[in-house]
Amino acid sequence: MTILEENFKTVLVRATRNKNPIDQYELGYLYSEGMGTAKSIARSEVWFEQAFAQQEKAVSYTHLRAHETEADL
Repeated sequence: MTILEENFKTVLVRATRNKNPIDQYELGYLYSEGMGTAKSIARSEVWFEQAFAQQEKAVSYTHLRAHETEADL
């Protein structure tokens, strides 16, 4: 097994189990470039979409507090 194949498998496990958008984005990139796996634009798009969907859900505590403070003004 090559280093690229090992890296691909590691990222695949992290993206699937942890639902981490960074890992999902990386997996999309690996599929789009065919690095460690067969090139697949369709699969890359699926992982890119999942990564972007996860990022929309993430909001920092500071961001929430800013809205709360703004509402109090």
